[in-house]
Amino acid sequence: MIQKLKEDGWVQVRQESSHRTFKKEGVAANVVVNGLEGEDVSPGVLSKLRRETGLPLR
Repeated sequence: MIQKLKEDGWVQVRQESSHRTFKKEGVAANVVVNGLEGEDVSPGVLSKLRRETGLPLR
């Protein structure tokens, strides 16, 4: 999922513990992805990321 965000132009701007914050030029809001690299993302977080980014994430 992080790879798909990066391919779409989202850039990681900071990380606090297991929470990564991404920003995309031209988009006012930041996106926060929680969990460690390689862990499965909960359905609720995945749904939130789809809404915030507009990407068809799976």
